Parts: sequence; structure tokens; C-alpha cells
Amino acid sequence: MVVPILAAVLLTALPCPTPHPHKQYARCASASAKSSNIMQERALRRRVIWMARIAYLERREAGLSELLAQTRAASLEFRDSRIARFRGLEVGPTLVTADFLGSPIVRVTVTNRGSNAAGALLIAHLRDRDGRSADASEAVESLSPGESRSVEILCPNRFIPTSIDWSVVWL
Repeated sequence: MVVPILAAVLLTALPCPTPHPHKQYARCASASAKSSNIMQERALRRRVIWMARIAYLERREAGLSELLAQTRAASLEFRDSRIARFRGLEVGPTLVTADFLGSPIVRVTVTNRGSNAAGALLIAHLRDRDGRSADASEAVESLSPGESRSVEILCPNRFIPTSIDWSVVWL
């Protein structure tokens, strides 16, 4: 019992090493002005670099858009003037083209003739001459009453469709 008390007394009596005081230099008024100028210069450099990156990305986007416009040798497969009606939602007329890889692209106009806003998943059922079929879908959200929207649906299958039917799943 005496040993822990003696150890505690000795530990408190021993001098502790003092931490090295940090040297602080007196700053003159021009030093703070210089540091603020440096900070402003660094901020300006960051903005310039950021703007250069944005300009690069915009040029790249424009180049890619131009490439897609040049390679988009979309051939018209067929046009369907029928309009399918689903509880106030009109789907049609439809235009089906094929992209440069041979995959169908379905372009359709969707109109909400109902009195409430509507959201739906449009499903295009495509068929070709040989009886093969493929489905492609696209979600149309928050279509206001009377609003009409053009929708583009991409089908990953590579075939030439000759007919199209529609179905709708309400969201």
C-alpha cells in the first residue's frame, strides 16, 4: 500500500520536460498584405484552371455531338400513324428508324388528355418479318394535363422491325 503512494509522490515531484515554445515572429503590415495578395492569386489561378477544364469539356462535348450527327445515318424503317389510347394517355404517331449499328430507335409523341398529371412506363413491342420480337421501354414522368412530349426509345437488339404495339404501366 505504501509503494503506490510513494510512486505517485515521486512522479509528481519529478520535473517534466517543457515543450519547446514555438517561435513567433513579429509580422509587419506589409506581410499580411502580401499573404492576402498571394491568397487572391491562388484563388484566381484555381478559377482559371477550372474555367480551362470547363472549356475543354465543352469542346469535347461539341466534338462528340458533331461525330454523332455525322455518323447518325439513321435510316427510316417505318412510320406508324396509329394512336393508341390508354385512360387519357395517347401514344402516337410513331416513327421507327435504325441507327448506324442497326438497332431500332422508336420516336413517339405522348399526350396526356386526362384531367390529372400522369406518369407511365411506355413499352414498345417490336416485331420483324420473321416473327422475332423485342421490347423497349421508357418512363414518362409527370406529364401535366394537355401536355405533349416527344419520347425517344432505344432498343438494344439488332434487327429491322416492321410493326409496333404499345402497352403502358402506370407509375
